[in-house]
Amino acid sequence: MCQKEAFRVYTVRAGDSLHSVATKELGNMNLWASIYASNRRAIGKFLFTLKAGQEILLPMPTA
Repeated sequence: MCQKEAFRVYTVRAGDSLHSVATKELGNMNLWASIYASNRRAIGKFLFTLKAGQEILLPMPTA
């Protein structure tokens, strides 16, 4: 059975980075790459320049 990955929307705040969002919201700084992979089109190649107010998808843990 193929499992579809679930996401939730997060609104970027001033000063956020992929590392800080991964730590705050997912509990593990090392998950920043998963956030980037889910938002590559929205973030673009400059992955360290998140914009306040930007909405990104955060992967939800699967059971």
